[in-house]
Amino acid sequence: MAVMYLNALVAGIMEGALIGLVGMGFGLFYWVTRIFHLAYGAIFTVGAYVAFQVAVTWQMGVLAGLVAGSVAAALLGVVIDAFLYQPLTRRGVDHHMLLVSGLGANAVIISVCIMIWGGLLKYYRSSGLEDPLELGPILIIPLQLLGLLCSLGVYGLLRWLLSATMVGKSTRALIADPEVAVIIGVSPRTVRLVIAAVTAIVAAWGAILRTIGVGVSPNMDLTVLITAATAALLGRRNGLGSVLLAGIMLGIFQNVGSILIGGEWKTSIALIVLLVVLTMQTWFPILRRTRTGGGQAAQARTAPPLPQ
Repeated sequence: MAVMYLNALVAGIMEGALIGLVGMGFGLFYWVTRIFHLAYGAIFTVGAYVAFQVAVTWQMGVLAGLVAGSVAAALLGVVIDAFLYQPLTRRGVDHHMLLVSGLGANAVIISVCIMIWGGLLKYYRSSGLEDPLELGPILIIPLQLLGLLCSLGVYGLLRWLLSATMVGKSTRALIADPEVAVIIGVSPRTVRLVIAAVTAIVAAWGAILRTIGVGVSPNMDLTVLITAATAALLGRRNGLGSVLLAGIMLGIFQNVGSILIGGEWKTSIALIVLLVVLTMQTWFPILRRTRTGGGQAAQARTAPPLPQ
């Protein structure tokens, strides 16, 4: 029994890293736009399907699939923000309308995926990376280990992007105080499009690493959205590093919980955690993080896009 829980812990860490990977993209988009990106699951799904099409159907290999899936996801992310979210934001619609529009875009994109690839599971493997390795009593799947390393690498890349580039500095300024950012010459439209592309690529990488050996299906968008949003909500106070850590913790909860109450509850565990977080925010206002005012006060009350 102890070995079972130990393996669940190890698998949870590795699976949770991918949750944190997608959650970092979801959270970064929210910090910049203040939009709860309900179409993010569809971007994840499109990245996975395009990668499958290139890698398996066209037999061009996983690396080519990764590139194609990333490009497709980036283009879709930019299109959604440029032609859906930004026009609605300029018209001054409230957050409820933005939520509904994102949900509608998600439904349309998933329907198109079903029309193109069908509704059945698309399964593919990658050179034995899905075969478990035995390290004493512990079983490690190389592909999951690769996902953990990739998540840490993406975290480092995002940290570098946000701290050492002009785009990153503009992004930080826009997060801290949009009005002041515009005054000093930051273009919110340009920054948003860049972040939309970057976060979509992050989703595509998470999608490809998560679906190799498991399969691609059109109904995985909701699961991805729930877990990514939960990780982003849990870790939003201290930036990307906390989101990644929250994803790992969520992966552990899911895997250990699957042993205790059954594997069919794995997705529900993430939903339960999300509901608990939202309930705590409702009943304990001190847990909320709002942005009012400007300058340093606004920046202090906004989740920073860099780990602490």
